[in-house]
Amino acid sequence: MPEHYKLGERVRVIVEGLITHIAPACDAFPEELTVDLEHSAGPYGVTVPLDTVTIERLVPADGVPQPGEIWRDRHGTDWFAHQGYPPVALRATTGQLAPWPTIDRERGPLTKVYPAPVIVLDGGAA
Repeated sequence: MPEHYKLGERVRVIVEGLITHIAPACDAFPEELTVDLEHSAGPYGVTVPLDTVTIERLVPADGVPQPGEIWRDRHGTDWFAHQGYPPVALRATTGQLAPWPTIDRERGPLTKVYPAPVIVLDGGAA
């Protein structure tokens, strides 16, 4: 065990990686995410129960919104991406305007609706 940690210490661990598995909650266990961390030996999966961590969204699964695309939030509202400040802003059909990271944090996950995301199977070309 590294000398700079002691058993019984309380720490906050923040990790960044791609979500690779979502386990729904059941009677015995809370909902969990498995996040792959980049490691020199390859991806290293870390599973965390959602009732013990705070998750901050960084980039939608379909990538960063680009001008001309349409994105949908978890409530079913469509958002139109266009040049703005920061470089890409999203405008809802209701007229609401905000930088895409704000919408992703508050109303995510965002899903690209148009153009449809490219799906790559088995590491081959789409």
